[in-house]
Amino acid sequence: MLNVHRHEQWHDFFVMVGGAAAALAGLVFVAMFLNLATIFQDPTHRFRAIGTLAGFTSVFAICALVLMGGQNHVAVGLEWFVVPTIATVIYVQGYVQAIKQGGSAVGLRSPRLT
Repeated sequence: MLNVHRHEQWHDFFVMVGGAAAALAGLVFVAMFLNLATIFQDPTHRFRAIGTLAGFTSVFAICALVLMGGQNHVAVGLEWFVVPTIATVIYVQGYVQAIKQGGSAVGLRSPRLT
């Protein structure tokens, strides 16, 4: 079987992107902590913060999973399908919940979801 996954060529890229995603997730977490009252008052802010953390965490998880040794391109492809799908479900579910709970109209427009 042809090995199309050339892990050694992408190692530094995934280390860099994974580290950046972890750093950004940490910054979002700190920003959320500093603004807890505002975030909890509005469902749009609350669910957007959760979605943002889920997005950065999924990027970090993808990078961490692809750096694991002994995987072929099929395993990496499956990981790249499953992890972002979970993050997308979390983000869209938060958007739906914010609409149901009557969040701010400014943050609930379709272009912002896209």
